[in-house]
Amino acid sequence: MATQNHEGDLRLARRCIEGEHTAWEEFVELYSGTVHKTVVCTLVRINLYSLYESHVEDIYAEAFRFLLENLKKFEGRSSLKTWLVVCVKNLTLHELRRLRRHVQSEEDLEAEEYRLSDPGEPAEAAYARRDLIAKVEGSLFESLSPKGRIFYKLIFKKDLPVKEIQAMLDVSADVVRMWKMRITKMLREIYQDMEEAELGEQR
Repeated sequence: MATQNHEGDLRLARRCIEGEHTAWEEFVELYSGTVHKTVVCTLVRINLYSLYESHVEDIYAEAFRFLLENLKKFEGRSSLKTWLVVCVKNLTLHELRRLRRHVQSEEDLEAEEYRLSDPGEPAEAAYARRDLIAKVEGSLFESLSPKGRIFYKLIFKKDLPVKEIQAMLDVSADVVRMWKMRITKMLREIYQDMEEAELGEQR
């Protein structure tokens, strides 16, 4: 049973679960610093902060999504702060394992590109196509978060079905579709910008 000291935490959690917008804003304002600090401290504690510093903001954002989905499990046996610190530590470790498992090396990507090439394609056209892909991907990767790059590789490079990506990354089908739509839009915009730049050079 929740102690009297944690009744306020339980009320806040229930308001968030019920979809009260002001409650979630209150939750984020109260615990954003704690969540961010927990992600960073977890990485520092296992000596991986320097290697995964660029992933901190993505893990931080993922932590709030996870907390919102799992607030219903909070029973008030501890303070809400203590409960979420434990959750965020575990989530950070889970995200690291997932990143290490799915982020491909540059050598893997190059080998994959070679396998997807058309053996009957003229060498000049093949080089031009690879150069275009490299330029588009370079621009895309500058804008994508580390997590977005994972979705790009699984959706567009490996061409995996939604269900398989769901299982691999432990996300909903809507999340996969959202990333596909977002990245498709980004690719179109990058390609259009490149075409406009090329036309401008020709004038």
